[in-house]
Amino acid sequence: MFKVCWRWEMTPREYAAGYTYISSTKTADLPLATEPFSCPRLPLPGTEYTYQLAISDKSPSQDIQAVVGHHPELPRSGDRRSGVLVFHGDTIIASAIFLATHSLVVHPDYRNQGLAARMFLEWNAVTKRPFVSIHNITLATAKTLLRAHRDVVERAVAEGKPVPERVIRAIQDGSEVSAVLRQTELAV
Repeated sequence: MFKVCWRWEMTPREYAAGYTYISSTKTADLPLATEPFSCPRLPLPGTEYTYQLAISDKSPSQDIQAVVGHHPELPRSGDRRSGVLVFHGDTIIASAIFLATHSLVVHPDYRNQGLAARMFLEWNAVTKRPFVSIHNITLATAKTLLRAHRDVVERAVAEGKPVPERVIRAIQDGSEVSAVLRQTELAV
């Protein structure tokens, strides 16, 4: 039987083991969302930006339906999209949309600020969902997910959660992250 784990219970290698690396899509080729969700915007902690986080009430995805069932209070997107949108003023500068596939796009002018990692952290903090899915990802997304994983582990330690010592050592050492990224570069 498959054991459900929280991300802070996994080393970077274990966390990345379920990923299928692909090279057919470059990050620059993915479209940035252009339509906001039909819910209020909130301040994105630690930034000057705002964000929307919404769950689809029309998605057939079992994972999304589980989130809807466990968190009926979450805002609805008004369409089949679920995810996080980040705004600078009224302009969408980053989008993480979880539809049939997962697309995470940050406008080139706003990259290298950690926005993608913050988007994953907000999604996981609000939905309280353990990591149980497989994603097709690019090298850029692998870097983002591993950075978000490190942030989740550090937050769990700060909150006093029972983070396994092997996970703390792996995060501090950094060699597993390097190995995962080397493996991804070879696959891409």
